[in-house]
Amino acid sequence: MLSSIEGLVICPIMKQESIKMMKNKFKLLLFSFLFNTSFFCSGQSWKPQEVSISYFGEMITHPGIKLSANYQIKQWRQFKTQKKGASQEIFKSIQLSPSLAYYYHRRYHHGLQFVPELFYRRKKENGTYLDLGIGIGVLRTIIPEVYTINEEGRVEKSKVGYSYFKTSLFAAFGKDFFHSQKKVFTGFIKPQFQYSIPGFPNGTGYFFLEAGLLFPLKSEL
Repeated sequence: MLSSIEGLVICPIMKQESIKMMKNKFKLLLFSFLFNTSFFCSGQSWKPQEVSISYFGEMITHPGIKLSANYQIKQWRQFKTQKKGASQEIFKSIQLSPSLAYYYHRRYHHGLQFVPELFYRRKKENGTYLDLGIGIGVLRTIIPEVYTINEEGRVEKSKVGYSYFKTSLFAAFGKDFFHSQKKVFTGFIKPQFQYSIPGFPNGTGYFFLEAGLLFPLKSEL
């Protein structure tokens, strides 16, 4: 927890044993997640289906940027009969999306996170879709303008950063945009809740609003 002494930010140093244990847990959980998703992806092409770039705002207003690549794990079609008797085709898929994101919370910290996401997509013929998914990864924060007290009792500037295990729950709403009957990109908005541990007292919750463009690299089905 941060405390203020005469206008300076004082940050206590975490014990090395705790940091080492925390990092080991991060590596184990992240490895487990990647191993399980790669198992489901066995036999699939590892060429991304789509790539995206988006605004990534912590609490909406603290700016950031996010890069993602979507890989198909499974995809199928379903036909739904409408009230007027017409048949509508629904595209469904399970996808894995590794992502790298950066954001800046002014006067608090810089955040860099790697959070692979696993999600289900339901897409209509008109190009609108809904994603529902989860993410598991790591967050590294860098705290600017931090001062610590050295062994001699003097205040000095220090470089401080912390690592966290992060989970996320999200829903995304998107729409394809067409040019001469060819899909060129997709616009989407993606609210999400993220939870990081360790934190004070147990964990820290974050709300992010992501909005961006999705570009196809190969056709669906």
